[in-house]
Amino acid sequence: MSLTQRTILFANPGAELYGSDRVLLESVSGLVESGWTVAVTLPASGPLVRELQDRGAKASLRPTPVIRKKILRPRGAVAFLSAAVRGFFAGMCLLSRLKPDVVYVNTMTIPLWIALARLRGIPVISHVHEGESSAPRFMRSALAVPLLFATEIIANSKFSVGVLATSFSCLARRALVIHNG
Repeated sequence: MSLTQRTILFANPGAELYGSDRVLLESVSGLVESGWTVAVTLPASGPLVRELQDRGAKASLRPTPVIRKKILRPRGAVAFLSAAVRGFFAGMCLLSRLKPDVVYVNTMTIPLWIALARLRGIPVISHVHEGESSAPRFMRSALAVPLLFATEIIANSKFSVGVLATSFSCLARRALVIHNG
C-alpha cells in the first residue's frame, strides 16, 4: 500500500440493485480503478454485496436506521430508534477501524452516517438522488436538515436541487448537479 492511497467509505441504505445502487456501483468502479481503497456499509445483505465485491470493494453489514414512511407509526418509530442506537456504536467502531479519508452517504434516507462522519471530523459527501416535491414541506425540511452538516452535496438533477431549495436555499447553492449515467 502506498502512502498516498486514500480510503472512502460509502454508506448505502439497502443492498438491492435499484437506480441509486447502480450509480453507487459506477462510483465504486471508478474509485477502485483510480487506486482508492473502497469500503461500503449496508444495513443488510442482498445482490448489491456481490456486485460490490466483484468490483473490488469491501462490503460490511452494520445496523443503520433508514428513513421510510413506516417510522411514522409507533412500531416503526421504535425500530428506527433501536437501529439508530445500534448503528451509532457500530458505525463509530467501523470509522475507527477504517479511518476513511471521506464518507459518501448515498441517499438522504440514512442521515446517521452524516452525523457519525462529522463527529469523527471526516469530510462527508451526501448524494441526493431524488426530490420529493409531493411530500409535505415539514417532511422535506426534516429530510434536508442533515444535509446542512454535509461537507459537499451532489444532486442528480436541477429538479432535486429545486426541491432542496424549498427547504433551505443554502443547500441549493451548495449542491453540485451530476446527472446519472
